[in-house]
Amino acid sequence: MKRKMKIVRLSFLLFLLLQAISSQSCSKQDRLALSALTSRFQIPFSSDSDCCEWEGVKCNSSTGRVTELSLRNSVEQYINYSDFSVFKDLKHLHLSLDNNIVGCVGNEGLPSLEVLELKLDNAASILSCVDGLSNLKSLYLSYNSFNTSSLHHVLETLSSKLSNLEVLDISGNTLTNDILPSLEGFTSLKELHLSQTELDSDLHIEGLCSKLSNLEVLDLSQNNFKDCDIGSALRLSILTNLTNLALSYNNIHNFVVREGSKSLSRLEELTLDGNMIDGNKLRDSLRALSSSIRVLSMSGNTFKGTIVAGDFKDLSNLQNLRLDGSRNMENKFLKRIGELTSLKLLSVAYSDINGTLPQADWFKLKNLEELDLSYNKFDGPLPSSFGNMTSLRILELSQNLFTGQFDSNIASLTSPS
Repeated sequence: MKRKMKIVRLSFLLFLLLQAISSQSCSKQDRLALSALTSRFQIPFSSDSDCCEWEGVKCNSSTGRVTELSLRNSVEQYINYSDFSVFKDLKHLHLSLDNNIVGCVGNEGLPSLEVLELKLDNAASILSCVDGLSNLKSLYLSYNSFNTSSLHHVLETLSSKLSNLEVLDISGNTLTNDILPSLEGFTSLKELHLSQTELDSDLHIEGLCSKLSNLEVLDLSQNNFKDCDIGSALRLSILTNLTNLALSYNNIHNFVVREGSKSLSRLEELTLDGNMIDGNKLRDSLRALSSSIRVLSMSGNTFKGTIVAGDFKDLSNLQNLRLDGSRNMENKFLKRIGELTSLKLLSVAYSDINGTLPQADWFKLKNLEELDLSYNKFDGPLPSSFGNMTSLRILELSQNLFTGQFDSNIASLTSPS
């Protein structure tokens, strides 16, 4: 036994040694270049530490070359990319600076740059900062105080220059639906983030979707689609590559998805938090959606009409269902919970549901790992079939009025509370 323990210790020490050898410290060339930048970009400099450990610096663990820089608190207003040309492996550059940039020069020094995040003084500066970066794959321009009139022409121009762009984020700018046609030229996009851009109708949305057929992630959260049929405008039958759709906090009343959206066979995550969805129309839309959905979040909704667990049964691969903090939820929602056999997580916390927890077919939830019923008004005993949910690890029951004792299986859970 002692011999085996010694072998294990030696093996572990050898593993650590190999890790140390294979993980290279910051290259001398990159360290000198970073040191030269510290006065202008206020990089936390330490003469006796590995520069790969400095704040805002990331390196390739095999070569020790800098691959990512995040720079803040700059005194510069013009960025000279040639200052970064020594970083031959630099692929990510984040310039979230206190003094907004008014222009960039020396772009030819960054031929390998793939990810760029900018805080700019005006939209026109974007052109000088991305010109020549033909390999750019991700461009983050969120929260820059741009408006539609200043950004529209810039985006139209960029779409012809950035033919490889896959991710574009213009969230948090003061825009309107009139910005959408300027995005139609970015046909290689896989991710488009438009949250908090003051979109307020379905105007131009259908046209945009018809052009961006490669989209995998579309974020339209925190806008205002109260008076439109956003579900139909999105032309989900065209966006066949979509895996993630975010529509949270849009004041949506009518989420209607037409038949034919089952062609959306890759959609895995749908977020509809913080809306006011009509339960009856939701039921029909859920039937029209693809069964590929694994995560559905509808927390903080004030539902119109009644919804029940059986409404979700056509989503045969649904694993995570979140309805926390929703209003107009009723006890009978859980009566058919046993039909959702693929569930791994279910949360209806803070939903003001009262009455005795239905017996239902809880034992059919063989895959359920986490169940959150906390902060409701449930009373009476727990259903006897609770003890047959064999995969359950976390059970949250706090701030209810349950009576009786836990079944022995429930008492042994990781977090029965």
